[in-house]
Amino acid sequence: MSICMRQCAPCDRSPCMNTLTLTRQAGSLLGGLLRSPPLLLRAHRLLQAINAHDLPAAAALIGDGTLADPLLDAPVHGEAAVLAHLRVLLAGFPDLRIDYELPAVGRRTVAAAITLHGTHLGPIPGKLGFDEVPGTGRRIAVAAVMTLKLDDAGLLHARLLFDSKDFGQALGFQAFILPQRLGPYRFGAWYRRNGPSRKPPMAAGVTWLTSVDPAEYHSDLPSVVTGVVDSLCATPGNVGVMAGLNEPDENGHLWSFTLSLWDSIEATEEVLANAAHKHVVGMFMKEKRAYATHSRVFKLDREKPVMLACPQCGKKNNAHKAVHQCSACKAGLPPAPDWW
Repeated sequence: MSICMRQCAPCDRSPCMNTLTLTRQAGSLLGGLLRSPPLLLRAHRLLQAINAHDLPAAAALIGDGTLADPLLDAPVHGEAAVLAHLRVLLAGFPDLRIDYELPAVGRRTVAAAITLHGTHLGPIPGKLGFDEVPGTGRRIAVAAVMTLKLDDAGLLHARLLFDSKDFGQALGFQAFILPQRLGPYRFGAWYRRNGPSRKPPMAAGVTWLTSVDPAEYHSDLPSVVTGVVDSLCATPGNVGVMAGLNEPDENGHLWSFTLSLWDSIEATEEVLANAAHKHVVGMFMKEKRAYATHSRVFKLDREKPVMLACPQCGKKNNAHKAVHQCSACKAGLPPAPDWW
């Protein structure tokens, strides 16, 4: 049997945006209709609009309210912002589909168990200085919950909840759940990029910054750090760069570092002429971007060769020796890896 959400009476019309099909859970649905029929209808229309990829209609249903999901750092407010975020989601998953069960209904709240289906073909929002992550081609089927709540002013607040770790692993991403601190240890994330030089590193530079005041934290700081990495890796003589940072804790405390390797001590001076790097340094030195920052440059004191394992017998061999074969069994050695 179908029931028309607009007329609230048995209806022979074919299913439409105003129609729900009743199953054995009909009793709970009818109870919800009696408690909050307009909100239940709104939830149904919202999910139907998203499935139809009618994003303007979906955003209009939220109106001046908010939308929150784990891909957002904070809820988006208002129809225009909601529409923009829905377009981001659909760009990332062009075949997005939401399967949903009959919702639980309160006086001002509707909650439904849903499953998100889609193929990651386009960019989605990134983290740690990477504004977006390109499509992976992977399909997802992620269990989630959607809640709709009306506040005292009658504004609708929609929230999508799913396990970020499950979502990330479905896309082949790394997902860790770690504390900010554990005894003497501090946790964050790091990434690396190779520079243009393939020579052995002969010098290293380290820069560290710390923020201790929430007012000092700029939301673009991770992007600034990524800009530092890019500027260093564009400098002649750079072998590679590693950067690390954490997300601000509840007190706004944040740290970040860059570790760069160079093929000569003279090459470390080349970065001083890099316009992009000079701009970033100026931001930290002249703006309230961090509580403290310091840098050090180190020159090579001693070195050891890169050692490769023989694929036949396992003996370690100098990766850059003149005769590229194992000294024990004479088997050929694999190519030497990058220095960084």
